[in-house]
Amino acid sequence: MSYEEKKDGPATIFSGSLARVAMVKNLLEMNGIESFVQNEFDPYPVQSGVIDQINLVVSGKDVEQALVLVKDFNEKLIA
Repeated sequence: MSYEEKKDGPATIFSGSLARVAMVKNLLEMNGIESFVQNEFDPYPVQSGVIDQINLVVSGKDVEQALVLVKDFNEKLIA
């Protein structure tokens, strides 16, 4: 399924540690983009294989703008 087919549905735009997801979520909110955290609590992370894999999800209508902000966030972390 292509992005165009899912444009109105939710999309994962960032995955990482809870701390980084919280920073990106705050960045998105400051720019008027609502998001929600997925996989925030897993009582057995080793058994499920999702250690450090928290997802940040936005509405399909906000994906493009959110991805630009995430790219900028990642570039600033590397610099």
